[in-house]
Amino acid sequence: MKKCKTKLVTFRDEEGNVTSKKCSRCNQIKNASEFYAEKSGKYKGKLTACCKQCTAEKSYMYYHANKEKAKISHRNWVLKNKDKVAFTKAKSSYGIQKDEYDSLIRVCQICGNTTNLRIDHSHQSGRIRGMLCDGCNKGLGFFKDNPTLLLRASDYILGVADIFAKTYEPVEE
Repeated sequence: MKKCKTKLVTFRDEEGNVTSKKCSRCNQIKNASEFYAEKSGKYKGKLTACCKQCTAEKSYMYYHANKEKAKISHRNWVLKNKDKVAFTKAKSSYGIQKDEYDSLIRVCQICGNTTNLRIDHSHQSGRIRGMLCDGCNKGLGFFKDNPTLLLRASDYILGVADIFAKTYEPVEE
């Protein structure tokens, strides 16, 4: 890995904002937009020492030199940040914003289950309806989100009352 011990060079406008900067890795002077901002620590908000292109190259080299370690690290991060991962998937799939995602009730709207929840949405309008457990979500999918089919299925189950009474416990509300 190429390391540079040259002095940090930045260029600022009249208000003191950084307009361009010298990358500590490739030694090129680049526009400030070609650098990431630090996300945390004492340099939070400041521009990184390496430009985006050098950072990407450095990450690529590290990943290919340490594939198993990188995969394990990523897997551990995903396990520790399940809600962030779920929100990112929801945002990507449904265009949902953070406040809307946070306001969803984390209980299946059909059976009351609180595990293996999925965002339920209308396949026709794309509108988010709420959260369903995996089983109820698949059940609606098998009935093609068609209320008529669901009512017919309910009539069918209730129509065989003698079998229903002997086989199933009533649903508590």
